[in-house]
Amino acid sequence: MNPVPASPGMQSKLTDIIGHAATAFVVLAIGVVLSAAAAYWTAHQVTREAKSKFDVAVADAHDAIETRIQAYSEVLLGIRGLFLVSDSVSRDQFRGYIGNLDLNRRYPGIQVIHYSQRITASQKHAFETKVRNDTSVAPGGYPDFRIKPPGERPEYVVVQYVEPMAGNESALGLDLGGDAVRLTALERTRDSGQITASGSIALALDPRRHPGFAMRLPVYRKGVPLATVAQRREVFTGMVSASFIVIDLMRGVLSEQFLQNIHVRIHDAGFLDDPSRLQPPAAENLMFDSDRMLSAPSSRQALSDAKLVSLTSISAVEVGGRRWNVSLSARQEFIAASDRSLPWLVMFGGVAISLLLFGLIRSLATASGRAVMLAATITEDLRRSEASLVEAQRMTQELIEALPNPIYFKGTDGRYLGVNKAWEKYFGLPRDQFIGKTVHDLYRNDPKIAERLHADDQLLWDRAGTTVYETVITTPDGRHHDAVFYKATFAHADGSVAGLIGTIIDITERKLAEERVRHLAQYDELTGLSNRNMFNQQLARAFAQARRHARPLAILFIDLDGFKNINDTLGHQAGDHVLKEVAVRLRDCLRESDTVGRLGGDEFVVLIEELPHSGHITVVAQKILAAVAKPFILQEQEFHITASIGISTYPDDGEDMQGLLKNADIAMYRAKERGKNNYQFYSAQNTVHSLER
Repeated sequence: MNPVPASPGMQSKLTDIIGHAATAFVVLAIGVVLSAAAAYWTAHQVTREAKSKFDVAVADAHDAIETRIQAYSEVLLGIRGLFLVSDSVSRDQFRGYIGNLDLNRRYPGIQVIHYSQRITASQKHAFETKVRNDTSVAPGGYPDFRIKPPGERPEYVVVQYVEPMAGNESALGLDLGGDAVRLTALERTRDSGQITASGSIALALDPRRHPGFAMRLPVYRKGVPLATVAQRREVFTGMVSASFIVIDLMRGVLSEQFLQNIHVRIHDAGFLDDPSRLQPPAAENLMFDSDRMLSAPSSRQALSDAKLVSLTSISAVEVGGRRWNVSLSARQEFIAASDRSLPWLVMFGGVAISLLLFGLIRSLATASGRAVMLAATITEDLRRSEASLVEAQRMTQELIEALPNPIYFKGTDGRYLGVNKAWEKYFGLPRDQFIGKTVHDLYRNDPKIAERLHADDQLLWDRAGTTVYETVITTPDGRHHDAVFYKATFAHADGSVAGLIGTIIDITERKLAEERVRHLAQYDELTGLSNRNMFNQQLARAFAQARRHARPLAILFIDLDGFKNINDTLGHQAGDHVLKEVAVRLRDCLRESDTVGRLGGDEFVVLIEELPHSGHITVVAQKILAAVAKPFILQEQEFHITASIGISTYPDDGEDMQGLLKNADIAMYRAKERGKNNYQFYSAQNTVHSLER
């Protein structure tokens, strides 16, 4: 039997089925390619964001370490200042100064602080006798004290003061020039005039044997030139030094969360003035390894996924003339597991959608041509709608992320649905750790703020719309902020309230600027005293009170004698220092109820109300003269100035404010004519004399 030929209609249907089957495979292939491209682009974005985040973390860590080292250097400079302002510092004074530093709390890592004095061979016996008989701290003195190591040398630099003494007794009497290694370090410090640091050392007081180091600072006679090495050697009088344990010094510099994500190591490369001898990182010069600080275990595995990025950084920090190489390496925890798997999720999701479309087209291939065309049309419309929706969502999300102000979304249950990058930065909280929590979790340490903001949200749930208000909030880092909240509700498809979107505008800087402007309008910027405008207001108030209650008051007009010489010889910076110090001394001479202001230049004015007795004005004037006459330390030298004071009183010397001020000014010029450094009360003769002059 011959086969029955297929009808033209059947052939057309078969052709459509074959064509749709081929289309299904083409769609599947395109879907796989697009999925791979999307996964590659996603991996690139994750890599770029991780690199940016790591660069910020590296910069913050470098700045934090430099700041901590600088703070500890300031301790040595402060101790040297103690010896520069006094010709003789006793052991008791040294102990008191170190005790006030509160080393354990404010400067963790400092184990011991020394002061070493330079003496000659001829002074050795007298020096040892003096230390043995020093009972200012230890009642029994130090009867066994002797310079060590023993031996005769032309001069010695001997550890004289040690704080804390407990556990460091062996350092007392140590000659820093007693062996070649210490002598080399001593000479480097003495000749440089700067803070110098040692390499890695093990401190006897540390049973953990963590790496430590020492920082030294030379002390010279004050008031002598130090421009050359020869001059510094000639006037070298001693040295202050401090010993540190690096791991304790680093506590608090970097958070544990930071160290869980980034591995930090510090190596000492050597002195910067000899680049040829700088050492590469090695176990022998390792100063710090952050793994020893972690209280919770970390993966300790460096981020090395070649499909993402390997993040490492090495930067240099100068410590006492030495170079510390700070190495930072990102761990696996640095990039969240969800971010690392995101490219694969995109890939698998795209392939899954492609397979679904493939199956759909294959199933439709058995239907009629009309059904195939209808399905193709519906699929195309659906694809375009989905693409438009995805693009709109993407653009909206990118716009929200790019805005500089914090933005957040909440559901009607008060839980956060989403935030942008600006919100994460503002509150210092990563969104993946906070989404799903409430305002009470955000302000855990300040429940009053949480209750206030929650109550404002409740008003929006009850009455949908928008609200704008100004309030004060506290971020988790403890800082207070003045902020403006903008909130608006959004709805479900049925019109019911789904949640709210809010944004925060921080106006703290604007508030501070406004407060600064108000302060400058009433107070002298240099001294903090009332300016002319503010003083006149205070005088007007006091004058009205005195007139109403028939009470006396007095005005002291003060002008500094010899101030112009300081400005002309040392410059305006030194003059400003003197004016600020005079302001402090004037406050110390007065009661809380008295008022002091600066009218300009070197002119000050004092208002005394409620005079307890007639001689009180004289007592205050004498105290002011004595306070101003005390020496001022400028550029390590003493300078002296005096004051001339004119005094007028109400009601004897004037019936109005301006008259009292003018008469006090006239009396002040009379004091200057009488030889300065004295005070004069106003009299009518003063006015005649001033008019004649």
